Amino acid sequence: MGSSDVDFFIHSYYEFKLFGVTLSINTTMVTTVIVCLILLALILFARHEIMKDYDEPNVVQNVVEMIVEKMDAMVVSNMGIHAKKYLNYVEALMAFIFLSNISGLFGLRPPTADFGTTFGLALITFVMIEYAWIKTKGFGIIKDLLDPFPIFLPINIIVRHTVVSNTIQRILIEEIKEVELVVLTCHF
Repeated sequence: MGSSDVDFFIHSYYEFKLFGVTLSINTTMVTTVIVCLILLALILFARHEIMKDYDEPNVVQNVVEMIVEKMDAMVVSNMGIHAKKYLNYVEALMAFIFLSNISGLFGLRPPTADFGTTFGLALITFVMIEYAWIKTKGFGIIKDLLDPFPIFLPINIIVRHTVVSNTIQRILIEEIKEVELVVLTCHF
């Protein structure tokens, strides 16, 4: 098996031109739409079941409450008092990444296996973190960047901005682990 035989499952389904630029709908886009539709269906089903008038909570309501409470606790333990503002985003991100990774078990190419998806999610998260930091600290960010000594300014800037690459690396490493697991199980 040579390097030309390797297939990363990124296939173009449809190509079209827009303002002179050739755009294509590929595997990642299709799988992302499928994952989002499944996530939407699960959310609508859970909402429908929760809104029913029961004397006692049903199984779906108990499961949904347990999942939301666990996710809330995880976010609050990491973000502290500022967590309430970001719970919806972080929990939606967690659900999307979870379903994206699980989609690989059903023969689909996980959207998070594509660098564009992981980079986009990391970039949105990075911008949100930086915005919240500046909004919370104001001009106090200058003091934070100069701690403990002003000579550490370049290092502190680099550390603050490695969040994007760190997030991308973590997601891609998880994808590599999944691919290795699938390959190992297929060979035995």
